[in-house]
Amino acid sequence: MIIKKETFSNLKGFTLMEIIIYIAILGIVMYFVGGFALNAISNRDKIQNSQDINDNGRFMMTTISDQIQSADSINGAVTQ
Repeated sequence: MIIKKETFSNLKGFTLMEIIIYIAILGIVMYFVGGFALNAISNRDKIQNSQDINDNGRFMMTTISDQIQSADSINGAVTQ
């Protein structure tokens, strides 16, 4: 009966160096993905604010236009 002795070279797995390189690459990728996500969120907030301002302006213009169209007369300041 022959018994084979296993050595560390026959074992399969990751070396410490491979794990360190993997973590470094993952960190770099996550840094850029995180920056992109923060930029997208910031731009979304700016666009939402701009849309709110446009909506408010449109509402004011519509209200003023409706009041002008339904006016019976114009009372202006008289200068002498």
